[in-house]
Amino acid sequence: WTLWPDFAALPNKNSAVMKYHILQPGEDITLGNRTVSHVDVNHAVPAVAYHVKNTVSSICYSGDTMSCDTLWDFVNEKELLSMLIVECAFPNENEALATLAKHYCPNTLSKDLKRLNLKNDVKIAITHLKPGGEADTKQQLQSLCPDIDFIWLENDTIYDL
Repeated sequence: WTLWPDFAALPNKNSAVMKYHILQPGEDITLGNRTVSHVDVNHAVPAVAYHVKNTVSSICYSGDTMSCDTLWDFVNEKELLSMLIVECAFPNENEALATLAKHYCPNTLSKDLKRLNLKNDVKIAITHLKPGGEADTKQQLQSLCPDIDFIWLENDTIYDL
């Protein structure tokens, strides 16, 4: 209640607006006609990648991460994948900082994108570009992966899958 309301207790604990469910490794959860699964990824603090699917398509999303087998194995096993959302936080000039903070930069992400073994046309969306380095990061990643038409995620934009 210091920074924001406790939505797990509003309007009261018996009929709260939000209910939390801790997903165990390997556990999927169903929300309506969607199934959500997750896998641990490599970051300075515990982090996961999510896969959300329905009967016609799916997306994988990994926010904070750097190179790790679990992410790419997880993505490669998904069917009906329409979009992969992955971060590329720092430009190559900050690769040492990216490695220390366990984030991608264009050099490291471009190497891992070659690990994709996808059967259909998957959109690759990039998120988490650090302010001030966006233009360099975009240019570097695009020049390292000229065959990929990246989507650069922006606020208030709707993407049709």
